[in-house]
Amino acid sequence: MCVTSLDSVRGGAGKVAKALRLALLAAALVVPGLATSWAADEPDLIFRKSTVFHLATPNDKLATYAIDDPLVDGVACHFTVPERGGLGGFLGVA
Repeated sequence: MCVTSLDSVRGGAGKVAKALRLALLAAALVVPGLATSWAADEPDLIFRKSTVFHLATPNDKLATYAIDDPLVDGVACHFTVPERGGLGGFLGVA
């Protein structure tokens, strides 16, 4: 017959939780460093297309950018970013 106390079960879960917190902290410290080295070059604007017309404020737009892959020569990564117009986009709160 095996008898375990509740404290020993909680202790194991506490160690796992502590290890998880340490892993998340390490990831939070490492990832920004990788992101700054990855995004060292500014992306090139390919085009910007209006999608929604606003009469007195800026239009909603889709902007497509390209950035060269630093790890593979001759490869570019393309991505599209929505740019909010209207009063919220004009004031910078969108």
